[in-house]
Amino acid sequence: MDKRNLGTLISTLRADRTDLGGIQDDVEVTVVDVDEFVVNRTALDNAVEAREAEIARLREDLAELDLDDLTDEQIGAAVAVRVEADGTLTVFVD
Repeated sequence: MDKRNLGTLISTLRADRTDLGGIQDDVEVTVVDVDEFVVNRTALDNAVEAREAEIARLREDLAELDLDDLTDEQIGAAVAVRVEADGTLTVFVD
C-alpha cells in the first residue's frame, strides 16, 4: 500500500518528533513532493503552521545527517519525515 498521501503526511506532521538517530548516511531516501497529492491545501498549511518549530528542528537534523540522496533545497523544503518499517526514509517536501 502506498503511504504517500495527505492523511499519512498530516499524521506524520502531528506525531512526535521523528527520531533520526541511528540513520546511516547511505539510507535509501524517497522524496515526495506534497503537491503530487495535496487536495486540501488549507489542512496542510494549518498542520505545517502548528509545527513550525518542529519542522525547523527536523530540517536541522536532516542537514546534520548529510545524506547523499537529499539536496540542500529538499532539506529546506522538508515538512515531515517517516522512518519506514524497512528502515528507509520518506521525506515530504513542500
